[in-house]
Amino acid sequence: MGYATISDLMKFGAPSGAIGDLSPEDMQGQLDSASSTADSYLRLHYPVPLGTPYPAALVEAICRIAAFNLLSVRGYNPEGDAGLLESRSKDAMRYLRDLGSGAASLGATDGAFAVQPTADTGGGVTVVGTSSSRGW
Repeated sequence: MGYATISDLMKFGAPSGAIGDLSPEDMQGQLDSASSTADSYLRLHYPVPLGTPYPAALVEAICRIAAFNLLSVRGYNPEGDAGLLESRSKDAMRYLRDLGSGAASLGATDGAFAVQPTADTGGGVTVVGTSSSRGW
């Protein structure tokens, strides 16, 4: 199961007319694949899979990647409006790379992890906690 739904895909990825003729199974498959790609970057700094609620920026990135991949399978004209979807997909991949490198952060999501800055003592320390015991 991925971080985004078909409803999210229609909201954030592409207009329903652009990908609406593809099967729900194909749509969900691309969403799950994009979520797996995201996990490959996220696991460097976060326990995956993430708990809910998922950060909206991550859901949007997943949808942008999935929408472009769906159009790539179906076929598209890169000179037309689909060229914008390609650009949005590349931006989403850059965001995932930034998450993986630590240049960007998901912030806090309930149930998965919490990122809370400590009082500013000049060190700018961030404390990361988890809701489950690691046994050590």
